[in-house]
Amino acid sequence: MIDLLQKIAHRLESGSYINEAAIRIGIIEPILGKLGWDTADPQTVLPEYSSQGRRVDYALCAYPARPSVFIEAKAIGKVEAADRQLFEYAFHEGIPFAVLTDGRKWSFYLPSAQGSYEDRRLYKLDLLERSPEECERILFRYLSYDRQRSGVAQSDAQQDYASRANERMASDTLARAWSELVTEPDPLLIELLVERTEALCGIRPPLEAAENFILRRPSTLDFATERQTSVIKAPPEQRPAFLDAETSSEPRPIRPATPRQLSATFRGNVLHGRDATAMFLELLRALAAEFPERMEQIATAAKGRTRNHIARSPAEVYPDRPDLAHTVVELVPGWFVGTNIANREKHRIMKAGCEACGVVFGRDVIFELPNT
Repeated sequence: MIDLLQKIAHRLESGSYINEAAIRIGIIEPILGKLGWDTADPQTVLPEYSSQGRRVDYALCAYPARPSVFIEAKAIGKVEAADRQLFEYAFHEGIPFAVLTDGRKWSFYLPSAQGSYEDRRLYKLDLLERSPEECERILFRYLSYDRQRSGVAQSDAQQDYASRANERMASDTLARAWSELVTEPDPLLIELLVERTEALCGIRPPLEAAENFILRRPSTLDFATERQTSVIKAPPEQRPAFLDAETSSEPRPIRPATPRQLSATFRGNVLHGRDATAMFLELLRALAAEFPERMEQIATAAKGRTRNHIARSPAEVYPDRPDLAHTVVELVPGWFVGTNIANREKHRIMKAGCEACGVVFGRDVIFELPNT
């Protein structure tokens, strides 16, 4: 087979196959012979197969007079739009496998699968682009007489289709996943951005600045365009404030402060704090004072993916980040909380703590923060 494929490739490159008949005689039939099909047996390989007014170039029968594969041949470069005719015929006849080829390019299909014609294509093989060994492997996998007769070829084709369908589904979901990540930033994503920024410029930005930066970015990104916009064309107001403060030598215009939406009440009592972290601590302390016996449940509910947030000792709050020890404060005697968290995480922890204590968040406890 390898020797045959090398000869075919050489003839394809020299333009020796001038029409469809030359392709059928010089490429398709010799390859079928190498794959174990008896091209001289009219019960096995049926050229010009027709039924109910439809015709296909070859019907391959692993069992006598029972087609299992249709092959449609076209002249070089003439396969466009030929898949529809092949699909309709194969589907109508109940043929499980179909091949469309111009001698150089071979497309293998499952006609009864779901989706567009492109979705139902298992593999596209180009005899000039792939090595002879790879071409041999694919041709044997799908078209070997013995594998077709035993049903292994069909089984492998179904598995390949399922795998490709799963890959397409995952690829189609990437945009949605990214949109959700940047619309409601995960604490891990925020922390990764902070750490990467620190590695690049030596300055660790506040988590809230990183969170705000992510929320201002488009939820669906063209990465090349986004990079050019953010690096070259971004106006100063789209850059995090800490970067402007450290890198700009120009005096920054004074802008009127934008009022921040900070609100916290516990059982109708308004709590005050200079910032979101202070109000977060006041709410947690109020909750702990009313439900001291529930601290274990509150700590468990507060856990993130990689951090405890609330624990019995400062070392347990951020077990893998001793550099964040300075952000840990004592909540109540014997319990400590980490404050190196973004606003969304503060909001989540407070809500989870209320649920652990049977308190209605949004009614008994109100905690409104920007970007939550």
